[in-house]
Amino acid sequence: MDMDCLVNLLAKQAVELSLKTGFENARQRVHQVCVDVLRANRTPSGPLPGHYGLHQPQAQGEVPLPLSLQLMPLYAMSLQKCLALRGGTDVRLDERSMYQHLVSNMDIAESVVFIYPRMFSLHNIDDDVGLPSENAEDMVAGLNRIKLPGILNLSSDRLTSDGIFLLDNGYDLFMWIGRNVHTQILNSVFGVPALDNVDSSQLRVESQTSDLSSRIDAVIAALRSERTRYMQLHFVREGDGYAEAFFARFLVEDRCVFVCDLSEIRRLANFFLSMANYPRVNPSGRTLTVVRSRTSSTMPTCLDKSPVYRGDKGGLTFLRFLLLLFCLS
Repeated sequence: MDMDCLVNLLAKQAVELSLKTGFENARQRVHQVCVDVLRANRTPSGPLPGHYGLHQPQAQGEVPLPLSLQLMPLYAMSLQKCLALRGGTDVRLDERSMYQHLVSNMDIAESVVFIYPRMFSLHNIDDDVGLPSENAEDMVAGLNRIKLPGILNLSSDRLTSDGIFLLDNGYDLFMWIGRNVHTQILNSVFGVPALDNVDSSQLRVESQTSDLSSRIDAVIAALRSERTRYMQLHFVREGDGYAEAFFARFLVEDRCVFVCDLSEIRRLANFFLSMANYPRVNPSGRTLTVVRSRTSSTMPTCLDKSPVYRGDKGGLTFLRFLLLLFCLS
């Protein structure tokens, strides 16, 4: 099964459904399709002809989940949190309309990156990152096959105050800059010793000042070359208020910040409980080990009313809260 194609089709169907019946029904549809597909693929006998989701009884137990489907729970969670489907008021009406139009017209490669953006660490890249690579196992971009850094999980736990991180959502590029980045790195990348009195809109990557800056610029150019539209690079400094709140909306593995009703809470609780035993792999598709956050940052907290930028310390507590609500309802 082609997971990228499935995600693209599911996203388009969800956007169309949201326009007709609302966002909650669209997110419910994403959830149900994910559960049905995984359940169907874990049953040894397979579906009965003409009856999707119904299976012949088997005594052998469940079969391992196919590798092509191991990312489906992650993509389903990300799709429910994307700006085209998420609830709440943090997404303006015109902005949401734009993203819905984008999703409805995205090709397969663009939709996968938009639903689960790619985040890279730039301050500690290997010496061969940003250079042409002939290695078939390397993750590359552009016609010159520029080697990209390793992909990070989309969680604020991955951000450090002494680092620089690049996020690509297929439509825009965001460079998050920590407040404690070393002066030497700032000088080599931006040509300034500090960012305290620098307007973020005036920042530029100085590609000719050092080897590090030239390789970072090559990575940015390679990512841009893969899109039909020019991706604007936005600079986000740590503690930058609105800019950091905008950036945080793409960290889909953090707790969500939109408010939903009790039925939505029950559904999310059931979804994550049903997905608890499914393995997750790195979105690069190369690591088949289980990825588990030490703080259970993939558990959404739909009761939060403000963005969370640093850590998710309440995952397990919130899971107990969801179970309590489910039992009392």
